[in-house]
Amino acid sequence: MPSDPKIRRRIPNAVKVTAAVVLSAVILLLIVYWVGFRETMQALENVGPVAFLVLGVLAFLPLAVQAIAWWVLNDTVDHRIPFFTLYEATTMGMAVNILTPSSYLGGEPVKVYYVGKRTGLPYPEVAGTVVLAKWLEALSFLLVFTGAAGVSIYAYGTSLFAGDNLPLGLALLGLIAVLGGSCAILALALWRGWRPLTVIVGWIARLRPASRFLRNLRVKAGTMEAQVTRVFNENPKRSTSAFTIFLAEHFVLFIRPWVFFILGVGLGLDFGALCLIFVMSQALSALQFTPSGAGTLDVGMLAVFAQIGLLKPDCMAFLLCIRFWDAVVVGCGALIAARIGSKLLSGVVPAEGDGEEEAPASPPGPQDVPPGPNTNA
Repeated sequence: MPSDPKIRRRIPNAVKVTAAVVLSAVILLLIVYWVGFRETMQALENVGPVAFLVLGVLAFLPLAVQAIAWWVLNDTVDHRIPFFTLYEATTMGMAVNILTPSSYLGGEPVKVYYVGKRTGLPYPEVAGTVVLAKWLEALSFLLVFTGAAGVSIYAYGTSLFAGDNLPLGLALLGLIAVLGGSCAILALALWRGWRPLTVIVGWIARLRPASRFLRNLRVKAGTMEAQVTRVFNENPKRSTSAFTIFLAEHFVLFIRPWVFFILGVGLGLDFGALCLIFVMSQALSALQFTPSGAGTLDVGMLAVFAQIGLLKPDCMAFLLCIRFWDAVVVGCGALIAARIGSKLLSGVVPAEGDGEEEAPASPPGPQDVPPGPNTNA
């Protein structure tokens, strides 16, 4: 057993991640066996290298879009951070999101820590741009998701609100109402400087006034939202540009099934089908209990694809290709972390930017960042 207490603490986490990855692989194998192993392998062979490689490009393109939007926001507050550093941080953050149970949240503290160490900028200043980027990404996602959900109901209303599918249709209606309201609140919070998360945490804290955790969480939420307002007010035009850039990210995710099926299967999907796939994949990703959502996402999406009229082996081939490129993203994130290695963890990495060599301690935790969209399906 290593003598370093930091290493001893990391060993159980590594074991948990390894066990989760192995469990996910077993679940995928069982689902492939249920669909038909031979049929799925034949579907994968029929896909061909072009569709497979294009899907890989579309897996990394959203990371570049996120890094571009983040670069725009950093330029607003005169943070001269190299784009490649932001892209590395975004890749590491996505790797964490894929591996952890939260597909919407988990990688943002890693991004803050990495950029802070690489540039020497104070963590709160980096967090201000990270959090604002997440808010703008969430706002653009809510707009796209709500619109896609409305189109899905219009296109498949006959089947969604009949028989066994009625609960699904009602759930979609409720989801549209909740997300539409959240979108309005988030937009007003940005433009008017409101602090909705601080208020919500304050209400919860009243139920348990003796909870130190809730009191600290309320302070952190207030600090986070103050940073968001400050960075946004520095240059609203830059924030609007970042918001528009994030729309391109969602567009890439939206067309990914269309590109795969038209190149790999020779079957085009109509707009209503793409909307339904986008909505259900994002909704199911909120229930991610295993790395890359293995199990819940697959079973749910197979049902969605059946609703559209697609064959299960072709759909399973699409999901397996997505998982392969997820694994590549995780591998790239691990390589970036390994390249920094012990120097980054010990805080002696030379700064790339114009800040001090070492960044202040206490990067923000996962509770300090609002959720955003998933890119797994």
